[in-house]
Amino acid sequence: MRPHRFRLAQLLLIAFFALPRAASAEDCRPASFDGAFAGEVTLCQNWDAGEQQEFWFLSQGSQIIPYAWFLALEQADSGSLFHDPVHMDAFRYLPQAATAMNPDALPIGFTRDSAAGNENYEAISEDWLGLTCAACHTGQVEFEGAKILIDGAPTMADFEGFMTSLVDAMQATLDDPDKLARFHARVAAQDPDSDDSVRALEKELRTVTEIRRDWNQRNKGDHPYGFARLDAIGAIFNEVAATGTGQPGNAQSANAPVSYPFIWDTPQHDRVQWNGSVANKGFGALGRNVGEVLGVFGALELGELGDGKIGNASSVEVRHLGELEALIWKLQSPLWPEAMLTAIDRGEVTQTLGRETFERHCLSCHADILRDDPNREVEAVMTPVRPELLTDSMMADNFLQRRYPTGRLRREFKRVIPRIGGDRFGEEALGVEFLGYGVVGTIVNKLAKDPFGTIEALKAGRPPLEQRLISELEDSIGTGFSSRKILRAVGRFLERVGGDDDAPPGRAYKARPLNGIWATAPYLHNGSVRTMRQLLLPAEDRQTEFRVGSREYDPEAMGFVDEGGFLFDTTLPGNSNAGHEYGAFELKAKPETLEALLEYLKTL
Repeated sequence: MRPHRFRLAQLLLIAFFALPRAASAEDCRPASFDGAFAGEVTLCQNWDAGEQQEFWFLSQGSQIIPYAWFLALEQADSGSLFHDPVHMDAFRYLPQAATAMNPDALPIGFTRDSAAGNENYEAISEDWLGLTCAACHTGQVEFEGAKILIDGAPTMADFEGFMTSLVDAMQATLDDPDKLARFHARVAAQDPDSDDSVRALEKELRTVTEIRRDWNQRNKGDHPYGFARLDAIGAIFNEVAATGTGQPGNAQSANAPVSYPFIWDTPQHDRVQWNGSVANKGFGALGRNVGEVLGVFGALELGELGDGKIGNASSVEVRHLGELEALIWKLQSPLWPEAMLTAIDRGEVTQTLGRETFERHCLSCHADILRDDPNREVEAVMTPVRPELLTDSMMADNFLQRRYPTGRLRREFKRVIPRIGGDRFGEEALGVEFLGYGVVGTIVNKLAKDPFGTIEALKAGRPPLEQRLISELEDSIGTGFSSRKILRAVGRFLERVGGDDDAPPGRAYKARPLNGIWATAPYLHNGSVRTMRQLLLPAEDRQTEFRVGSREYDPEAMGFVDEGGFLFDTTLPGNSNAGHEYGAFELKAKPETLEALLEYLKTL
């Protein structure tokens, strides 16, 4: 082909990618997508356009502030709207144009939710702003003008900054009569039948502002998290052990922020979370997803079996969690987009050396899998946190060691269900025990209120044998939904599938397959290493400080450039970048081997 014809073909190909297309999962090319801004492209990860929208915007039962308020609220220091795309992008959430599932053009992962399960919130508004999985698990890589959106990748978002700014904006509205008047006018315009006066709205705004300020204070770390990190485990512990029990003094500093995990292959793992603390059996995916919602503004009312209730009332949308889990089962890791980043060195010498190096230094922990095998299974390799490995242990230690007074839960069965409850709560209990009580109790409550919807959520994506066992649970519950009958049936089910209280694997972190690893920087569980190149070198050669917040990608280093609005300091507690030096000194001494390994990792 002549050079000018080749260039013409290249331009036509780029133009084709830029056109919005309703791609199917079976016939997919990297392309624009519903709601995309100019230059944004999504990769082929086994979802079609409708499934992608569902993952981004299907509600889960999260309740932050009334939905109309979010659309009406101004920024604290200006008259511009808080949800303005430029402002949301400053927190590194991903603004989108309006679509059928996102009519108000919210960023990915923000949605209209309901106040169901929260009587106090229902008195203020029926519709609330909520978060979905996608807010934390959708990433974007930018390179020379291309914007490559990646489903299931860690977000770059500054969640802590967003929540602090939200409270600041609400307080500024309370402090400024002109802001309050404009806020009232916008809220009233969304609901012409509302008879709320400025004074009534101000009272409600003051109440919600205090609730959100308290949440921020309760879940604050010892130092700012910055972009791309959150201590979700610390927040979940606090919401169950402090808020759920009505003991605000129980709250402990959420001081072990970690990178948002990437979630492709999550259902196929036997264990999830950075420390492998959640087993994918028993209540499985529904259990871990309920715990996630409880940590991001899901309402929770801890019940007691003796007061006529069964389990814990909650706003969690279990039917939707089942639908979302079925989507995650389909999700595949992203392939390195050579047409938009850089070409991979696929030479035989480079790839052979890269593969040999991978087998020598990586394969014992990071197993090979076929990213598109529908029957793939992953057995987590747990690496103990020992002094000689030097990996920062704060997240693992907090999970295993934090204890809280039990208050009114004293003498209740720790796992809600007497049949599998084992010990009862004493004067104090571990955070993981509070979490188990909150999660199991919520699912039991949902089985009582919506048995068939909850059964379907439990089945989502599960293998045939477990599907049959769940169907037997449905049969054993039958049509007489008495509390006693449900508790007996659930107890038998959990015993047959291995229980749901499988002990965490101790003071350890989980290694997982490296397919798609190129799209998950910064690295290590706490996000303390900026690039893959640095992670493969000795810790002494890694940056002790670097900036985070830019989405601009460095293909040669496999990570984001050293730019952005937050300075990451690896000398602070919980931020250490030490450890993971497998083969690092050999790779430093042999640069050609390091380069070959990087090129090989791009192919996974």
